[in-house]
Amino acid sequence: QSTWGGSGSMTHALVRTIHPNGLVVTCEFHESRCNTLKAEFSEHDLSHLVEFHHRDVESLGFPVDDQSADVAMLDLPKPWLVIPHLKKSLKPSDSKICIFSPCIEQIQLSCKVLTSEGFSNLRTMECLSREYDVIKNELPIPNFDNHEKAIKEHEWVTDKNVEWRAKPKLSMTGHSG
Repeated sequence: QSTWGGSGSMTHALVRTIHPNGLVVTCEFHESRCNTLKAEFSEHDLSHLVEFHHRDVESLGFPVDDQSADVAMLDLPKPWLVIPHLKKSLKPSDSKICIFSPCIEQIQLSCKVLTSEGFSNLRTMECLSREYDVIKNELPIPNFDNHEKAIKEHEWVTDKNVEWRAKPKLSMTGHSG
């Protein structure tokens, strides 16, 4: 199960994971976005692996209510409102919940509700992004056809070999005071 179809990138990733025998059930609050995603996945010949629902999961819960889902992926502003509905959707054992939250306060509240609903083995992971510098290197290619002539007439270069590289930005995270 997945909430908030959004751009469809998460749904595409989930489809690649469950292919060829699984099913991704995704709910999208905005009807137009839901319809766009349905069309996109149909165009990609993936509609047999995805079920789209225009649905407000915060108030209605998930369309799957037979405890058959293996995983719930929650990517929405108030995931704690959806957590009480999960017991109807998820398998009673060996099921997983993944919540994407940008703020620690969202994580704290979600963990509080997960615990109160009987979920255990909670883990929080931080995904950090790292910025890279992209650098263009232009390396001269020496003229090896006539080395002596190239030296005399300063015709060292016949062309330039352009290569791109990326290296992590150097930044010091520090504390002052």
